[in-house]
Amino acid sequence: MISRLLWNPAINADSVIDDFLDGYYGKAAPSIRRYIERLEAECIRSGERLDIFEPPMAHAGYFLSADNMATYNKFFDEAEASVKDQPEAIHG
Repeated sequence: MISRLLWNPAINADSVIDDFLDGYYGKAAPSIRRYIERLEAECIRSGERLDIFEPPMAHAGYFLSADNMATYNKFFDEAEASVKDQPEAIHG
């Protein structure tokens, strides 16, 4: 994403994300996209930052709440189900 923006700062970020997700996740891309959108929306709603300097439990009351984690897991379950006929897509 960053390298694509460096080459073309005017590029549509959503199209870059979709291009990557389609190319990397294939049929699972829509579920992964929903996960990204939900996580982003929950981060924005909470006003909290997602970074690498705090333990995940610091956000258990916000975007990493039990309810949100259950929803995120559902998106990944859907992603796995969409590629169940492609074991290499799940296990790399």
